[in-house]
Amino acid sequence: MFKFIIGDYSEREGYKGSEYAPIHEDKDGDLMFVGDVPWDMFISSCKRLRIIKGSEARGLGCGM
Repeated sequence: MFKFIIGDYSEREGYKGSEYAPIHEDKDGDLMFVGDVPWDMFISSCKRLRIIKGSEARGLGCGM
């Protein structure tokens, strides 16, 4: 159903070829990809998790 693996993202490779991308919204309202920040920072700042289509992720500067 979904064509991504959480934790398989790297800044260098991005989500190329994935139909969906997991993102999170931090407490400041910024959208970032899951895996962009260290785990401790993620759990203290994550406000909302989302799964978006890869085509929508292009606007987030992921390099797709």
